[in-house]
This record gives sequence, structure tokens and C-alpha cells, in this order.
Amino acid sequence: MPKPKKPKLKQMLRDLRSEDPKVRAQAATRLGESGDPRAVEPLIAALADAEAGVRYRAAFALGDLRAKAAAGPLTELLVKDPVWFVRSCAALALEKIRGSKALDGLLAGLHDPEPLVRATVCTVLSNRRRKRALPALVSCLQDAEGQVRFAAALALSRYGDTQGTEVLHEALKEDDEAVRFDAAYALTVLGDNEGREHLARLLQEADLINWDRKAAERALRKAER
Repeated sequence: MPKPKKPKLKQMLRDLRSEDPKVRAQAATRLGESGDPRAVEPLIAALADAEAGVRYRAAFALGDLRAKAAAGPLTELLVKDPVWFVRSCAALALEKIRGSKALDGLLAGLHDPEPLVRATVCTVLSNRRRKRALPALVSCLQDAEGQVRFAAALALSRYGDTQGTEVLHEALKEDDEAVRFDAAYALTVLGDNEGREHLARLLQEADLINWDRKAAERALRKAER
């Protein structure tokens, strides 16, 4: 049975201007998957769409395209969009784009009124590991929301910075097993004995996915050297 033909660029661009927001959202996703640089400008325009779902998909697509020209518009989306999950997606897109302009946008996102967005930005900054982000991440250790403090502490651990260890130690007491695992893993990487002991116990007791188990075993082996 022949595979269905993928829509051509012209059709996807027409769909991006459809009156139906679902069609526009699907078109944005397909344009991101197309890898075609000609999709960048229309997707940037779609960041101003009246529907949050379309703005979300357009931001995601621009990230997939690694569109450096979108760093400014995505920063504006991250700072100004009224919908928190759209702002969060803008942060994830900026992670893929990289560059100094994208980093500036992410640092601005650490002041977002929604804790989930601030936590997302901390996670994105942990993946980028740019020294310029360190002071901002340290300041997030004083955030009013625990999830943001924890995300900042995890991020700092990936930089090899120990300033978040107190937050990580507190996280070892949480009921959520995934939170305890992340905290124990981060502490182990930083050379903390309590974190290493906790991680070893989790390896014995918890039903960890294969990737987590292998990562934990590697961290423990390295800590024993």
C-alpha cells in the first residue's frame, strides 16, 4: 500500500492561514517537521495568532527549525504571552535555537509570574550550561516556590556548582520518588556522601526505568573512584 503523500509547502502555508484554528495548528507542526527555512517567517507571524494552541505549535516548530531569526520574537512571546504554557514552549524553543539572543530571552523568563515557567527555564538553562546563567540560577534558590528552587538546584549541579546542595538535601525527604532520585543523583555527581547512599538505596528499592538505572550506576561507580 503506497504511503500517503506529505503536503507541499504551499499547501501547508495556506493551511497556516485557515479560518480553522485546528488546521492552523496542524500546519505549524508540519512546517516545523518540514525542515524548510522558507517556513520561518510565516511561523514567526503565527506567534501572534489569536489561538494559544497555534502560538504554542508555531513556537515549537521554530525550535525544531533551529531558526535563529526567531530568537527575538520567541523572547517576546516568553515575556509577554498571556498563556503560561505558550511561554513555557517559547523557552523550550529558545533552548534549541541557542545563541546569545536566545540566552538573553531565557534569563528574562526567570522572572515569569508562573512558577512552572520559571522551573522550565531553569531546566533549559541546565541543558545549555552557560556560565553567564549561573548568577541568575543562584538567585532562583531563593524563589518562593519549591519547584523552582529544586529546578535551579538541579541546574546548578549540572554546572558542577554546589550552592544548591541544601535544597537538594531537603528534596531527599520528598514523597515523590522521582524527585528523590533526581536530588540523590545530583548530589552524587557533586560528590556528596548522603546523596550517594540515598541513590544506592533507590537502586535497590525503586523500580527505575533502564536509562535512570544506568545513569545512577555510572554516577556511583565514578563516585567510588
